[in-house]
Amino acid sequence: MKHPEADFSRELEDIARLVNCEIIPIPDIIPFKERRQRGAWAGKKRPFDCILSTQTNNIAIELKMNYNPLKEHQKEFLFRIAQRNGKAFVLRMIDKTKKTKYRIDQIVRNGVTLDKEVVKESENLLDIFKFLKKIDHEKSTS
Repeated sequence: MKHPEADFSRELEDIARLVNCEIIPIPDIIPFKERRQRGAWAGKKRPFDCILSTQTNNIAIELKMNYNPLKEHQKEFLFRIAQRNGKAFVLRMIDKTKKTKYRIDQIVRNGVTLDKEVVKESENLLDIFKFLKKIDHEKSTS
């Protein structure tokens, strides 16, 4: 895998179609190449990577490779969304030497700090999508 993040994103789009969903990417405010040429980072930051659109709702998703930490603004945005409707998650692709694992984390408040809580883990990305759809359906009907 030369560009694992891009490959992961494309794989998500393919799997989403199989379960009658759509991944809608959130574009960067200023493209990376332009930021690098200017020698500065954008003042505004993208809140998360994409939206998983199901038949009934939209779920905010931040994609992370392995155990890369969330940036503070990502934690804050995801926590605010999760507090409001419970539909904000971190989806991780954990690249092991023999098998790849996928994991869903949710941002929770522990005292005054924001932390992650593992919600689901699987070696099958389709299982992860089915789980997200199940959560979406349960929250929509309650």
